[in-house]
Amino acid sequence: MTGACATMKTERKLTKPFPIAARFVLLIALAGGLLSLGLPKAAGQQLSRKPFGDSLSRYHSERKRTYHLEHIVLRVTLDEKNKSVSGTSELTVRPLSEALDTLDVDSAELKILSATEPDGTKLPFDQIEQKLRIHLPAPAGPNDEITVTIAFSGNPRKGLYFIAPDRSYPDKPVQIWSQGEVDDSHFWFPVYDYPNDRATSEGYYTVNADYTVISNGRLIGVEEHPETHTKTYHWKQEIPHSTYLTSVVVGKFEKYTDQLGQLPVEYYVPPGTGRDTTMRSFRETPAAIRFYAEKIGIPYPYPKYAQVAVHDFIFGGMENISATTLTDRTLHDEASEPQSDSVDLVTHELAHQWFGDLLTCADWAHIWLNEGFATFWSDVYREHRFGEQDYRYSLYQQANRYLEEDRQRYRRPMVDAYYTDPLDLFDRTTYEKGALVLDMLRYILGDEKFFAAINHYAQANREKTVVTDDLRKAMEESTGEDLKWFFDEWTAKAGYPEFEISQQWDERSKVLHLEIAQKQTLDELTPLFRMPADVELTTQAGRVQKRIQISRAREQFDFPLDGKPLMVRFDPDHRLLDTVKFPKTTSELIYQLEHDASVTGQVWASQQLAQEENEPKEEIPEIVSALRNVLHGNTFWGVRQAAAESLAKIRTEKARDALAEALRDGDGRVRQAAVRALGAFDKDARAAKLVRNVYASDRDPIVAAEAALSIARMHAKGAREFLLQALRRDSNQDVIRRYALRGVGDLGDSQDWELVASWTEYGRPQETRLAAIRSILKLGGEQDERTAMKLIALLNDPDFFVKEQVISALGEGNFQQARAALGKVAQTEPDSRVRRSARIALERLAASSPGDSQVFGRPLPPSGLPAAASRNAVAAFR
Repeated sequence: MTGACATMKTERKLTKPFPIAARFVLLIALAGGLLSLGLPKAAGQQLSRKPFGDSLSRYHSERKRTYHLEHIVLRVTLDEKNKSVSGTSELTVRPLSEALDTLDVDSAELKILSATEPDGTKLPFDQIEQKLRIHLPAPAGPNDEITVTIAFSGNPRKGLYFIAPDRSYPDKPVQIWSQGEVDDSHFWFPVYDYPNDRATSEGYYTVNADYTVISNGRLIGVEEHPETHTKTYHWKQEIPHSTYLTSVVVGKFEKYTDQLGQLPVEYYVPPGTGRDTTMRSFRETPAAIRFYAEKIGIPYPYPKYAQVAVHDFIFGGMENISATTLTDRTLHDEASEPQSDSVDLVTHELAHQWFGDLLTCADWAHIWLNEGFATFWSDVYREHRFGEQDYRYSLYQQANRYLEEDRQRYRRPMVDAYYTDPLDLFDRTTYEKGALVLDMLRYILGDEKFFAAINHYAQANREKTVVTDDLRKAMEESTGEDLKWFFDEWTAKAGYPEFEISQQWDERSKVLHLEIAQKQTLDELTPLFRMPADVELTTQAGRVQKRIQISRAREQFDFPLDGKPLMVRFDPDHRLLDTVKFPKTTSELIYQLEHDASVTGQVWASQQLAQEENEPKEEIPEIVSALRNVLHGNTFWGVRQAAAESLAKIRTEKARDALAEALRDGDGRVRQAAVRALGAFDKDARAAKLVRNVYASDRDPIVAAEAALSIARMHAKGAREFLLQALRRDSNQDVIRRYALRGVGDLGDSQDWELVASWTEYGRPQETRLAAIRSILKLGGEQDERTAMKLIALLNDPDFFVKEQVISALGEGNFQQARAALGKVAQTEPDSRVRRSARIALERLAASSPGDSQVFGRPLPPSGLPAAASRNAVAAFR
């Protein structure tokens, strides 16, 4: 470390990485944006924030309804051999105005055979793109109830997925499962497919007699048809729901059941999973149901709660009403915990049964009312189950992820009507920022008022569709507070306060002068923020906390004290979504590291102590000693983890020895951080020996996998041979091989390109293929012809996530020869996320081609949009 500066003027940096397999790993893929694949960047190259959206983005308003959908009856046959669906969709509707003479029903890529009235009278119809227009025999009004039965058939490319073994994956199960969010249900049955209406539903699903059917609501009965070797399952959902929450899952499953009072809690898993693995993943479910019912103030409202683990699921989980669908990758072995536990995924999807299912956003611009709430309630369960420190640290990590998106990709309001496809909005602004905004409301109002207000909001809007203003009004009704200012700042606007703080102690007057400035660039999107904040002051006499109000660009606060403060903490529990620059000396930071009551404050102090460009060399031993003490003595795993990450930046012999001791930590997350930190000790033989021992002896496969990657990153002697051996080692979910492939890519030896490329092939484990794609890009480099050809060929791969990774790689690798193939994907791919990724990759390639750049932009919104949407283009990009 170099430099001799006595103070450290560094930004509060949130550097905790996204957990490996716990917190909605696949949900982040929803937005379909480009993810960095790790190509080397030129010195001084900075990631820049670009506009949100792509070349096809526009402003959307809530869809206008002409009728209310009251009830749906599906009578369908699901044929796994022909990958087809056929049958009828019976819709009961009530017009919302007089003289309705046509019914517009959503239907895409389905063959419509007929539309009939209950007496069998056929009705004329037209099919126009994704609309089915049915002509009624006479105009109808709000007092009329209309029932239409639509006969149809089709081979859906989305909405309903058929999973089956093939020559490359002979062990893949036979399964059929639906995925309706955002508007894909109408690809497998005709229906009104937008979230601003709710209907009761029932389904008669005829399938091969060897299979089980799981769907929404209550199982009414099962009828056997021996002559055709089929069964018909009748499921009925009696609480109205938006149609994207309609679910059917077909296949062979092991079923395990918990009982919570009269409520059956069901777990469906692939055959051979076993009870131990099943309960390891889903064990928190009954306790979480009980906790949510009590805390939200509404008992679990449905007749059962089922969780079904399916193969090749395109998300991490989906909160279908009363019957959540999850990826089977959430099933894991005991040795992989706690990194791979399913707690956050399970509790997130469960929270949706209230927020998202019982109350549903009326328009996709308000999707944070579903996803931000579910993320927040998962955090609140973590607080209940594991304590306040875990809750605060979880939110701290979420702030890190949101700030990364804001700084490196784009900035947008949380309520945003500007997008190409609604899935564009399923991002860190919606999930993480949504949770953080709710926690800030909790901070401002206090627990009693806040949770009472949430209960009022849920009770007042149960079985309804909602927009953000419904939340504001309910919270104002409950608390008597004017909260318009808060919602204007945090949901209609974007960004966050960027604080610069300085302190000065006046010994004569015994007053601490604290100056706080908001330094964010103000524009139509980013305001000057008005927020309360706590200031914690520690002197020899003890600790006091003061609440201040911030509302101006620069303001000063004076605090009379009994003596010079030992520690000054702004926003000590990190309750605000912000960044902070606050100069502190090394001694002040060490004091904070050792005495701060907040885990987030300890993590921040740990990070600041390792800022290389500001650290005096003579203070390094003192810093290492302080970090070592925390690494081995702090009771909270996240603080120990942060200390390990800081020691990695210091890289002295004493730092290495401290990390060596941490390899015996009882928490796998800390051991993983320590072995990752040792990877920073370039060509250090002692560090390499330690890491090799971890690889050979640690029972946690994720820690062993991290060790393999660290061998590559430290350029240890014999690293290549070591990694080639690691490629032969099997492990739970192939994690060691995946990390070894990443390590081979980091070594950059082009002779390994063919070997790594072989792991991209169809037939290899999915996540292993993704790791191999990242690595061939590194081994080949930008514009490498064989890498280009390999990636372009993989654009036709049937695996959704492989396509996403390949598209990102083609854009990042500047493969101009891929433009025609990407253009075809952007036009024809059924999944909107893949289409959007292809468009972004094309625009990236165009921008890097001289004279052919295309500029992102956001036009003025049309008149009539809410004030929240009235703004020009701003700097933002995903």
